[in-house]
Amino acid sequence: MVKHQTVPVDELMRITGFNERNLEYHLLRLYRQDLLYREQEPYIGYLINYAAYDLLALNAIVKAGVIDFLGPSIG
Repeated sequence: MVKHQTVPVDELMRITGFNERNLEYHLLRLYRQDLLYREQEPYIGYLINYAAYDLLALNAIVKAGVIDFLGPSIG
């Protein structure tokens, strides 16, 4: 993925092991939640945005047992 600014769909299929229909379903869900950018030139490719990186970091922190849940803001 270092070779690309956006990751082509073929590369995503190879990495995830998903078939084209399943991959398109998951990418569309993430895109609708504004977690991905989609580029169509010179090829169809995807790039995750900062909100998606934040969610990945929160997921890692929860799996590490550092936090259990997030509550409302204080202050």
